[in-house]
Amino acid sequence: MAEKCEEMIIAAEQLFDGNFLHAQKLTVTLPNGKTACREVTRHRGAVAIVPIWPDNTITLVRQFRPAINRVSIEVPAGLLNLMEEPITAAKRELAEETGIHAENWYYLATIASSPGFSDETVTLYAATGLTNGETHFDEDEFLIPERISIAQVHTMILNGDICNASTVSAILLTCDKLRCCEICP
Repeated sequence: MAEKCEEMIIAAEQLFDGNFLHAQKLTVTLPNGKTACREVTRHRGAVAIVPIWPDNTITLVRQFRPAINRVSIEVPAGLLNLMEEPITAAKRELAEETGIHAENWYYLATIASSPGFSDETVTLYAATGLTNGETHFDEDEFLIPERISIAQVHTMILNGDICNASTVSAILLTCDKLRCCEICP
């Protein structure tokens, strides 16, 4: 029989209130009756999309990420607007970041990106039936879209060249759901 592991929040103190990220210090009661402090970030959520072309290439974007101080290779992704449905955000972000529009959309999963300290969830999609259009980057967004074969993407994940958790999850789930090439199980 599993032991009780839930904690009850008894107090919350706002530490930081940013544009899309908020930090709190929580006081919780532990299962043994003692109290402890937890620092958590609150996030409105995000989406990530794997755009798959008929030649088994995926459009990824290169973007500098200050938190890890390096250029990250990722699937197109972005934040949800307030009260926005994830599929709406996915379509908007794919078009903004890559200029791509998709005819077919496949829900893959919703993942908790870092549940040890954040409530952020990322809804993952795959998209097919792609057509190119114009990109519409945000004013502070500098991305380089590029097409890479699924086989090369798998190698890049295994080599650590792709380390973004949403990207790794989305690629693996896409291969599982769509069986889009010879390396997919």
